Amino acid sequence: MTGSDAAHFKLARKGKTFTASISKDGKEWTELTAIDAEMSKKLKVGICAVPITDTAFDTVFENYELKADVKEEKKEEKKP
Repeated sequence: MTGSDAAHFKLARKGKTFTASISKDGKEWTELTAIDAEMSKKLKVGICAVPITDTAFDTVFENYELKADVKEEKKEEKKP
């Protein structure tokens, strides 16, 4: 897809909330949905395309990146 067909997709996680958003320009985002899901703090990430009809289609993923804003929880040391 190129030109007006191109779209940016974003999946963000904050705590147990996952939010999916879409954008035409990668700057202004429209939230599609948000769900709460209990999951491990460590995840494996991948991308795929799934048809919503029985019609075959080609998919191209370009310029994708994984951004992580990870903040480690500090463990308190117990004093004897």
